[in-house]
Parts: sequence; C-alpha cells; structure tokens
Amino acid sequence: DLWKPLHEQFPPTKLDPNATARAYLRMRGLDPDLFKQEFIQSQRWEREAIREPKGTETVRFFLTKDKTVWWERFITVIDTPEKPKKAHFQGSYKGLWWQPSGFLPETDDCVFLVEGILDALSLLQSGFKAVSLMSSNNWPETSLKPYLGKNIRWVMALDNDTAGQRYNLKYYHELSKLGEKVEVCTAPDKEKRDWNDLLKTSNGKINLEDLKEWFYTGKLLTASNARAKALLIVEHTKKHRFTFDYGNQLYAAKYSERDEDEPIQIESIANCKPDFLYFQKDKTTGDGFYFMRITRPGLNKPYMDVFAPSALSSAGEFKNRLMNVGAGLMFTGNTKQLERHQQDYWFNKDQLPEVDTINFIGYAQE
Repeated sequence: DLWKPLHEQFPPTKLDPNATARAYLRMRGLDPDLFKQEFIQSQRWEREAIREPKGTETVRFFLTKDKTVWWERFITVIDTPEKPKKAHFQGSYKGLWWQPSGFLPETDDCVFLVEGILDALSLLQSGFKAVSLMSSNNWPETSLKPYLGKNIRWVMALDNDTAGQRYNLKYYHELSKLGEKVEVCTAPDKEKRDWNDLLKTSNGKINLEDLKEWFYTGKLLTASNARAKALLIVEHTKKHRFTFDYGNQLYAAKYSERDEDEPIQIESIANCKPDFLYFQKDKTTGDGFYFMRITRPGLNKPYMDVFAPSALSSAGEFKNRLMNVGAGLMFTGNTKQLERHQQDYWFNKDQLPEVDTINFIGYAQE
C-alpha cells in the first residue's frame, strides 16, 4: 500500500475531482485548502516515454486569465530519452510571472520573486507575498510593469544554484536601475535548498527567524566589492581573520578595531575559486584523491580535476597543481591561509561526500 501511486491511493471523485492533486500538495508540505482557487487536477500523456507509465495526473496552474498559458507538475515522473520529465509548460510564459488570486501588493509591501510555483506557495502559506518567475532566466517585464514606482520592496529569491545566483544578481541590478527597492534572499552556501525544502523543515510555516541567514547570504551576493563583502562577514561572524571569495577569486581579510582609518585589510590570494566536490578512495590500493571544481572570471565552463592529498598540504604544492589544471591559474597565498580556507569552506561538515571505487567492470556484490 505504501508504494501505490498517488492516483490509486487518492483517486479523483465527483465530489473531489482534484483529490490526487490535493494529496500531492500535502506531500510537499502544503495545505491544499489554502489554494483551492489556484490549481486544478489534469492529465498529461508523453508519447516519447521510454517505459511505463506513459501518462500521469498533474497539478495545473494557469498564468493567464484566458487559461491558455499554464504550467503543470507531474505527480508521477515520466522517463523520456533525454531525461526524466517532471513538468510541462503550455504556451509562452516569456515576460510573465505566476501570481496568486487577489494579488495586489500595496505601498511598502515586500514581494518575493521565486523560481517555481511550489516555492511561491510555500511562502504564501507562511504569510508572505510571492510570485513565480517559472524559470531563473525569465525576466517578468510584462507582469512587473503595473507595479513599478509603487514603493514595493522586491526580494529576489531564486534557487541557490549557479543559474539562480547569476540571475538573482542580474535582476537585482535590473530592478535597481528602475529605481525600485530590492534585496536578495537565497539559501546559504552549499545548501541547495529551495523554499519548499525550507517549508518542510519549518513545521509548515517559514518565519522571519528562518530567513536571517538567507538574507545575509543575499547581502554577500550583492556586495559591491571585495572590501564591502569582507565588512559584512566581520559584522555577521565577528571573525577578525578569514578567507572568502568574490567574483570567482579568493581573498584573505584581516580586521583590526584599533585601526580606525583602515580597519579591514584585503589581500588577493588566488585569481580563481577552487571548490571541493568529493573525496574518492580506492580500497585496493589505498590511494585517495580530492575532486575539485575551479572557476575563474570570464571562464564559461569550470575546470574539474583531481588533486592528490599532497597537493592540498601546502601553498607551494597547491599552486603547482593549480597551474597544471588550467592556464594561468594561480594561488599566491600562504599555507596558513590555505588551511583556513579548507577548514571554513571545504571540510567544515561532519559528513563529507565520499566515493569508493571498484577496480573492475561488472557485478560487485558489495
């Protein structure tokens, strides 16, 4: 019974034609009774499906009054040749956002601009005002226009992935150019949570206390320069010595209250931003390796490469390995700064991602 599809556990009836969709929303931590006017249950059939099921019930949301443009979330994921398909768009949503019924922000209201509709519902259920851009790269020019110049406080709150962060920053600047009040609120670094994830860990209601770290992360993203970002870190963490990244480069900072004229000193220590991805161990040979992603300003695609433990043990070794990974990659900091950066950003979790390798192809019982 636990593994029955939702449409079998909660089939639609004449009295409740949206029963399956309602069950799906409840599964996502949402109260369907709060959003009766926002959705209907529908169905979608995928001809390109490579296996059963080829069809699924959906939760459908309309973006236009004439109901010609909509987005629907698949209740059952359908496998297609390219990738598993979870949702479907009908019509063009370019320049539009999805907004809830009765959406009418007033002067001094705060409105969150999020990526997905379920994210918007998560904030609405928590008492905030929110709209969905449908995708991170959709600038909602048409939907936004009637609300410009009304002293609304906009909060860019797209997902905390590479695309989301890029467009959070881009739209932050776009709204600022239009003379609007705007800030950014996004999940803390390395926590790839969205608003629905936060709702489910907040007992069904996100509160302002939950958002303190998210607004702080947004301030770091929109800092005007490396020095401004360093001062924000000092104010928030009370640290006096630390490393940080800005513009895909690494810096070391030293703060001293005694120096009133120049309390913060900034030093560039790398012209790129290295990130630890996972540790790989070969049980047969006992060899371990660290897999890293290296981004740098102006580089469209990051470098992905392996670092031996010795390459992370000192500044000189790390510099040599970086220069082998990509042309001109440099680390100019010292070993102490490298170790501090590793402790604060790479190895600061109780559980680090590890991968075990098998040195043959075929079936391995373990």
